[in-house]
Amino acid sequence: MDRGKGKVFTSKPPNCQLQKVYELIQNGKWNVDKIKAVFSEEDCKRIISIPLSICNGKDKLVWPYSTTRVSTVKTGYMVAKKIQKEKMERIQQEASSCRNEQNTKVWKSLWSLNMKQKLKHVVWKCLHRIIPVNKVLKSRIGKEDDKCMCCREGKEIIEHMFFFCRHAEMIWKTAPIKWDEIHEFGNKFWLWWNSILEAKDRVEGKDHIILTVNILWQIWKSRNQIHFNRKRKCLGSIVNGAMQEWFECQSVQRGKVDEE
Repeated sequence: MDRGKGKVFTSKPPNCQLQKVYELIQNGKWNVDKIKAVFSEEDCKRIISIPLSICNGKDKLVWPYSTTRVSTVKTGYMVAKKIQKEKMERIQQEASSCRNEQNTKVWKSLWSLNMKQKLKHVVWKCLHRIIPVNKVLKSRIGKEDDKCMCCREGKEIIEHMFFFCRHAEMIWKTAPIKWDEIHEFGNKFWLWWNSILEAKDRVEGKDHIILTVNILWQIWKSRNQIHFNRKRKCLGSIVNGAMQEWFECQSVQRGKVDEE
């Protein structure tokens, strides 16, 4: 039970018919046996520690953010301001963290890769966690649905969209390049990107990284097609699109070398 929000951590057991708090009370006292049969040990302790009224009054809704327990426009405005302030502080902390890391090898390696600026830009947005996935849009502009439009099975954060959505997983399985780091660091894009950059010193390592970014770009494009146009491309064409852009980039680079 979260003391600030009055919630319990215990999942509701199957066939549980409990609806109201008074069902857990018997003769003015907590029905300990019933509580233990439904809630976890930690939740039981917290529930039983709550003092019961000796007046035997009915349950009623109260507003915990004022001394009178009555909701008012003034207290509602104060709570909204507090939530907004905490949100802005969190965003500023994240931005500050990114700024402090801008001089690291991560940024230098990104800008030094021989690939199109649009590809660098999408990685840059992901590292700053500002690419407009549904979770970001909901937190910033109040977009109602933060679900992934490709699989409808999870919230669309950056890592879900690129690595763990069923749509993305199938693309990676079809792609000609594999990264074990997806499962090891896939829950944090920054760590994942930092880990695959270590491949740049291997033979053809930079080429593998650039191909990987092309796959990320194609996943983002296919996501947008599904999201805005409700159109799904076959997985083979998505991977082929990444391969084609990669080959074109390679050809351009070889041409520049030949000219020199």
